[in-house]
Formats: sequence, C-alpha cells, structure tokens
Amino acid sequence: MPPQSRIEIASFDPVRNKADELALRSGYIFDPASALAVENWIEALCKLKTGKWRGQPLRLMPWQQDWIYRLYGWVHKDTGLRRFTQGGLFVAKKNGKSPLIAAQSLYHLIGEGEAAPEVYINACSRDQAGIIYRDAAAMVRQEPELSGIIQAVPSQKRLICEDNDGILVANSFESENKDGVQASFTIFDELHRQPNDDLWNVFQYAGDSREQPLLVFITTAGADQTTVCYRQYQRCLALDRGSNQELHFLGIVHGPTDPTPDIDDPRVWRMANPSMGVTIDEAKFAAQLEEAKAGGPALLANFKRLKLNIWTKEDEKFVDMGRWHAAPKRRTVEEVEEAGDVWSAGLDMAIKTDLNAYVRVAGNLKKGVDVWCKVWVPEATAERRSKEENLPYLELAERGFLELVPGEVMNPEIVQDFIEEEHDRFKLKYVLSDHVNTGAMAPYLRKRGVPFEHLKPGHLAHTFPTKTLEALYLQGLLRHGDNPMLAYAAGNAVVDRDPKNDNVCLVKGKSTGRIDPMIALVSALAGLMRAIGIDGQGGDASKRRPSSIDFKWA
Repeated sequence: MPPQSRIEIASFDPVRNKADELALRSGYIFDPASALAVENWIEALCKLKTGKWRGQPLRLMPWQQDWIYRLYGWVHKDTGLRRFTQGGLFVAKKNGKSPLIAAQSLYHLIGEGEAAPEVYINACSRDQAGIIYRDAAAMVRQEPELSGIIQAVPSQKRLICEDNDGILVANSFESENKDGVQASFTIFDELHRQPNDDLWNVFQYAGDSREQPLLVFITTAGADQTTVCYRQYQRCLALDRGSNQELHFLGIVHGPTDPTPDIDDPRVWRMANPSMGVTIDEAKFAAQLEEAKAGGPALLANFKRLKLNIWTKEDEKFVDMGRWHAAPKRRTVEEVEEAGDVWSAGLDMAIKTDLNAYVRVAGNLKKGVDVWCKVWVPEATAERRSKEENLPYLELAERGFLELVPGEVMNPEIVQDFIEEEHDRFKLKYVLSDHVNTGAMAPYLRKRGVPFEHLKPGHLAHTFPTKTLEALYLQGLLRHGDNPMLAYAAGNAVVDRDPKNDNVCLVKGKSTGRIDPMIALVSALAGLMRAIGIDGQGGDASKRRPSSIDFKWA
C-alpha cells in the first residue's frame, strides 16, 4: 500500500454531525491555528521509541491528525476556550495509539501553558499504565528540549516539571489516594478493561476547577456490554446518528458499526485499522485472521474485538459445538488398561441444590485423552431444571447420563463413596477439585488413600489444563463419548482471558448455563498432566511434590 496522504488543514471539514452544526450556532468556530499548534508541537518534540521507527519524529497519520484537529481546533469565538471537555476514540490494536497518547500527555504537561498541570494516564493495571509512561519517558529522553525541564521518576511512574509545577502520573485501578486530584488532562487507555466504574467516576469531574479540562479515552472494543466503556461506545454512535447532540463530547469510532460485518472483507479490516499499510501489514493481518478462525470461537472473538474493533457477546464462547460432536470414538476401559495409561479425575461440587460433576480421564497429548463423566442432581429439582434449562433431566437420568439423588438437596456422602470406589477400581493418580464444598470430603478421602488435592481457583492453576483441553478438542484428540451432560456444559462454557499474559480459565458467572462437568474436566486434565510429568512449568512434575499452587502455565 502506498504511503497515506496527509490531511491538509486548508481543506479540512470539521462539521461531521448535528452536534457540530449546533456548535456553530452556539458560538463555536473551527480555528486552524489552534489545531495546527498541537500538531506542530507533537511533531517537533516527540520521537518514537520502538523498532525501525526509534528516534524518528512522530509524524501523525491522517486518522491521528483528524483526532487532534477536531479535539483541539474547535474553540469558542469569544473566549478562545476549547469546545470539548471529553473525547472518545475507538480503534483496533497496533494502530499507533500508545505514542499518540504519550505525545498528548506531554503536550498537556508543558506545551499548553496550563499553570501547575496535573496529567493522569489511567489504565486497568499498573503494568498497562506503565506502557504509556515508558513511551512518554522515552520521548523526554530523546529530546533535549524536553529532558532539560522534565524529570522522570520511574519508581513512581511519574514525570515532573518544576518550571510549571506540573506532574504526569501513570495511574491504575489498583492505585490509592486518587481522590482530591485537580486534573487538567486525563486519558483512559483501554477503557474496556476497567473492572468497574470506580476510576471513571473519580476522574469524571476531577477537572472542574480548571478553565478548560479535558478527559479522553482511546480504546478497542470490549466484551461486557454492561460497562462504562460500552456506554461510551453507544454515546459515540449516537453522535454519528444525530440522536446525541452533546456540544462538549467528541466521539470517533474506527470500525464497522454493523454487529455482524463480513470479517473477510479487507474494507472492514481498514475501517478498524486506519494505520493499515503503515504500522500493520495487510498480508500478515490476513494470516492472523485465518489462524484465529482455525483456533476456535474464543480466539476468533478475541481477534474480532482487538483487531477489528467489534463488540460481541459471542466473544468468550469456548467450544465450537460442531467440532465437539465430531470427536472420535472413545476407547473402552479395557483398551485403556491394556495400553497401561494412568487415570486421573476431577470434581466440581456445587451448592446442595445444584449439579455436582465428576470426570475421569486417561491418555496423553499425542494420542488423545478419553473422558468419562458422572453427574448428580437432587431429584426434587430435576423437573424444574428441565423447564428452566431446556434440558431433559428425567430422560437423561433414565438413559444413565446422570443420577437423581432422592430429596431436594445433595448428599455429599454419595459422591464421597463413589470416588472411593473409583479409586479402588482404577487406582487414580490424582483427584483434583477446588475448595468449594469439599472441606469435609478431602480429609475423609485422604485417610482412605485417595490422592485428593485442591486445585487453586483462577487463571494461575487453570490456564494450562484449559488450554490443553482446547488443543485436544480442536485437534480431534478428546474422546468424550458425546456425553450429553458434558456436551451441554461445553456449549455453555465461557472463558475469561487475561489480556496481559493470555491466561485463561472457565468462568461460571459469565457462562450461559451450567458448566460444572467442564470445570471437572479441566481439573481432571490438570491431574493427568501432573501424572504424566507435564505441569506447565517445563519441569518434570513427577519428581516434585504436587501442591495446590504449583500448576503454572509456561
């Protein structure tokens, strides 16, 4: 692709929606000099730090120019003060937003002329906030005019300018003492990752004491449509539609607004990636899309969010049910024993009126894993569950796929005795479960020789076995016998992905229905990987004493 053509300010049209038309009637004008002042400052003083661009001046791409021109060029004809007090920009990853944020932050620290400016870079975590801080600090180091007046304090992720009593702070959700700030400029990086509204609420009015405060966010799309980020996304779309005519909010969305766009269309790629051909190679992008499509629904949805800027509720679905049902035939117990494979089991004990699931597995990563599933449910709740979950519990019980326990609550001793019998029959190497509702069961089983261990909840312990499960079913190596209770749980399963380290775990709270058998399957695979000497740390698990916290993803 040829180099992108720069925007010429003489031909720039700032009027894009009904809110802009209202602004003209309300005394606001577009002042090219104000827009160019910010662009010129950034391009004269800010240098890039990464890869082949290191040391080169930050030359704004057209979409970045558009953002700067519109955000800073609109002013009131009488006061000269900026029109916008808030702004939002949705753009896919790797388009160059981090240098843009860093440069804007430095401009507000020393370039705008604000007295004692307070600049805050807000992110979901200290590590994420540190990304923008390091970009800004690198710009300071590479430019003598900046380094002569700005001091970096890396341990605090701060930049300080004593000449104007200004500070730049890389802030995060975990940071303390956020109240009482007098922000002149606040920027939220990746707003979709904020765990709740708390940080947004703190800074929404933190600049009220300033003459022209500015709060902006630059983010990709997310998954949770109950968040502050999704509300801001809808706010941006409403501006484009004309149903929102806020004078003081600038909202820009780069990407398809159709919830089901043709993701194979290069025009859709470019809508979400305005830096295509500069920071993003189109051929590599196409290859990454094919990899994501082949990797299952969770990976594809993650690609849609981060690389195509598409909000979608399907994003965390863990299993493609077509592939799930195409699994090969399961070996018999006799065939497993003839092969000399070891057995491991996983347990998910729910509350007394809920599903309880046990899964036994045998096999390995090269030849595949065989799966047996056992589910219990209180008999008195089965008919109600059939209606609520559209699953024929009574019929499945008659066919032997679940056991109805007399009464309205679960008797854990039934599961306890069953596991003891399983160990007597199969000589299980591990039985892994979380701590929930197994406090009394664990010591009982251990006294009887059952190798019962607790698997710590969360990403740390679950990433390796969850990714192992995903790899097995995608490669056709998970032989689950098409058990309908396990299939039901697989269809409901939702994965929670840690974007920093790509750690994953299945989450009941986000899933669309019961997933207890899938949780038990993950635990069983965790035990099997330990038993055959693979623990996610690259070491020999069989030579180390297992614990509930030593199962990490390498």
